[in-house]
Amino acid sequence: MTTMPELSAPLEDLALLQKLEDMLDYQEAIEALDEPGENISLDELIKSIS
Repeated sequence: MTTMPELSAPLEDLALLQKLEDMLDYQEAIEALDEPGENISLDELIKSIS
C-alpha cells in the first residue's frame, strides 16, 4: 500500500512559484544584457519610437 504525498498549502505553492518566476526573470535579464548592441534607457526607447 502506498501513501499519498503530503500536499503543501496553497500559499506555500504561490511563494514557490513567485521565487521560480523571479529566478527566470533574473536569468533572462542577464541574458539580455549579454546581447550585442547598445543598451539604451526606456526613456530613449520611447523617444525613438514616438
